[in-house]
Amino acid sequence: MAAGGYERFMNEVRPNLRSRTVPISDAYRNRFSTLSTCRSSSALGMMTLDGGDLAHICGISVAPFWCSAAVVTWRRPLSPSEMDLRMLPFGYLLLVVFAFLLVHFFWHLRGFDI
Repeated sequence: MAAGGYERFMNEVRPNLRSRTVPISDAYRNRFSTLSTCRSSSALGMMTLDGGDLAHICGISVAPFWCSAAVVTWRRPLSPSEMDLRMLPFGYLLLVVFAFLLVHFFWHLRGFDI
């Protein structure tokens, strides 16, 4: 850039660029502390001495939960329903329990009883 080009960019061009923040409700932003729940339950799952079964179940549950959280946030970004706000903090733990039951059911069907 020529002399003074940086100052021109910062003063004229940059303020006209689009904002990089996603326009979602503050209610969603307060509920995204679920990331710490995912981290802590995954860490506890990895430390459990069960041959990695619980770590796999926690890992299986992470992707569907965050995909559903993204879809819910995308569909109603500015006006979340009460169910949306309840799903974000507790949905991951419910999904882990559901995945645990589902995995053990399929193991039972295949003959791997524990």
